[in-house]
Amino acid sequence: METITFYSYKGGAGRTLALANIARYLARLGKSVFTIDFDLEAPGLHYKLNLNERGEPIPIQSGLVDYILTFVTCGKPPQRLTDYVATVPGSAVSGATIWLLPAGDVPSADYWRKLSQINWHELFYTTGAKGVSLFLDLKERIAAEYSPDFLLIDSRTGITEVGGVATTVLPDKVVCLVLNNRENLDGARAVLRSIKRTVPIDNRPPIQIVVALTRIPQGLASEEELLEAAKKVLNAEAENLIDTLSVEDMFVLHSEPELQVTECLRIGGDKSPDDSPLLRDYLRLFIRVIPKEAIAPQIGVLIGEANALVLEEPDNTGKALEELAYSSGHPDAYRALLKFYRLRKEWGAAVLAARRLWELTSEPDMLLWEVARRDLAAQSELFSTGRSVTGHPQFKYRWVLEMWRSGGASDSSTGERLADLLAEDDRESEAADVLLQVIAAGTISPKLIAKVVRYLITAKRLVEAKRLLDRFEQEYAQDAELSEAWAMYALSQPDAAEARRLVASKVAMDSLSTRSLYRVCVLAGEKHRAEQVLDIAFNKAVRRGPEALVDLGRLYAEAGRADEFGELIRRTLPDEMREKILRTMQSLVWR
Repeated sequence: METITFYSYKGGAGRTLALANIARYLARLGKSVFTIDFDLEAPGLHYKLNLNERGEPIPIQSGLVDYILTFVTCGKPPQRLTDYVATVPGSAVSGATIWLLPAGDVPSADYWRKLSQINWHELFYTTGAKGVSLFLDLKERIAAEYSPDFLLIDSRTGITEVGGVATTVLPDKVVCLVLNNRENLDGARAVLRSIKRTVPIDNRPPIQIVVALTRIPQGLASEEELLEAAKKVLNAEAENLIDTLSVEDMFVLHSEPELQVTECLRIGGDKSPDDSPLLRDYLRLFIRVIPKEAIAPQIGVLIGEANALVLEEPDNTGKALEELAYSSGHPDAYRALLKFYRLRKEWGAAVLAARRLWELTSEPDMLLWEVARRDLAAQSELFSTGRSVTGHPQFKYRWVLEMWRSGGASDSSTGERLADLLAEDDRESEAADVLLQVIAAGTISPKLIAKVVRYLITAKRLVEAKRLLDRFEQEYAQDAELSEAWAMYALSQPDAAEARRLVASKVAMDSLSTRSLYRVCVLAGEKHRAEQVLDIAFNKAVRRGPEALVDLGRLYAEAGRADEFGELIRRTLPDEMREKILRTMQSLVWR
């Protein structure tokens, strides 16, 4: 029997709702669950466990307070535990049941009278106090009489005697839900340090601690910074160094405005993980909290049952696998669903399933990479044709970027595609970082250097752009794209020093486009040479045709020589072509 306590230092963190959801989750996977409401001063687990039924609280006659009071008054626990336990309606799935040992008959006056009669100091701190043994015996009775797979405890907030039992005496794991403010973080840190100091009973392993930051708005740009700041507070050095925490991973439970109006369970509700950020968060958390070996066999059986009819009834197989993946959130279920989509060549659905699988596991494999590369290829196709990428409903490159980095950033073609998509999304700084990783992994070319320099300049990271240009100046100075990147850097400078240095490099200057060459000459103070550039370009543009002339006309206008350009057109071109170009120029240049 795995025992998991849910704790929060203050109320409002969503602790009880999270416990109710994990109870439903386990029951849907065929695991029997026993729950205890230890929050005796503000009990409510019997409300949360029944949210998806008729919305009424589970009828309660007696509970933990009555159980404790009988022990206090009679010197021994009640004979029948069943008198204090309720069965959660509609919980039986695949033979599984959720049982509840509630706090008591809340909110009756009789409950509060009974609670006030319990002397907690006498129960825990006097000579020969038997409070700890009472609760250890209760745990043993639950295991013997109900044989649940999991015991879930909803702990009292703050620092209390009964809360200490729930967090240090009974559990194998503690899930600590923390609101993002200093009061909650400091209080949680104190409690977690006390849990760490706890000497395990009967040579049990140390209590495992899992921390989740809760009520975080969805889509917050600073989420990573919030997590790092919260971990820094929790892991602050203790006066006694042995008490210092080492929280490495921290989960996030996002807020959902809908739940602030009407509470409901996300597990077994009408929302899929694609519709509910909190459901996705719960599934990630539960996979971490629940031992894989505890539910893997049941998942395997359900996958086998769904796949048995894949040839005769493929549509039903798909629906069964989708339901299993969405309800369990188990990686094996998503992997089976992904294989089904690949078999049916349903790549749009496969991308969504792959994204969810990556969010759950953060473990890249060949199947995920296959779908990721197909997704990137589709996005690159949109990019290359000039259509909107960011507006495309499937455009979610973040998961591929994370997977690429976790794999060592060694796939250069994937890295370049990711950089292009990031730049298309106006994230040139991130695009530059991706390409710098590609270069660091050993892939170097003039085209790649030029591209990363352009991204760095756009992102105002000019020192890094200059460093990269200097590094490759000699090797690639004759390359047109790299020369253009050098010109772009020179034109971004407030003075003419870099422009003069570029003008002095004949090889680089010969590779520049007319527009860049003209602008660099102007910045370098080479006015006569700049005028020559335009004159030479005009003769070339006449040979190339109207489109080249229109483009050059813009540059003449930029130079303040628009009228001169018009006169050149009139003297040089046939009537029909001249009039067409002048009309275009009037709309584009002189408007």
